[in-house]
Amino acid sequence: MYIFFIMPHVILLYLSEFPSRLYNQFIHIVKWIAISASIEFFLFHKKQLITFHHRWMIFWSICVYIKMYLFSYLLTKKPLMIINASIASVICILLIFKPPLSKGFYEGPLLKWMKSVTPYRTRRKNALLKVGD
Repeated sequence: MYIFFIMPHVILLYLSEFPSRLYNQFIHIVKWIAISASIEFFLFHKKQLITFHHRWMIFWSICVYIKMYLFSYLLTKKPLMIINASIASVICILLIFKPPLSKGFYEGPLLKWMKSVTPYRTRRKNALLKVGD
């Protein structure tokens, strides 16, 4: 949910104020990386709203923010190069961290929590489905 609703707005805000001078661009990118990493670490990780697994740590999140902000800007300039670099970086991340590619891994803590507090269960154990009912 965060990736599909919050991050696109963050990227649009980041790109809307992108400066033209190289030094100001560098400062702008560093500022956004610092803000994003601080929010992730202090607001989400410290309050245990997110957890890090599979050797992930805040250092890797900072690397992802660097890639995300640089690629978001460069995508407007050299789209084919950035698409290829994105595919290569995803493959590298999958090879380095070896996350399990199972359905339960992608549910996330919010969906798991919502399932645990749902008062009415729609399925009964050992219920048979009768066709035509």
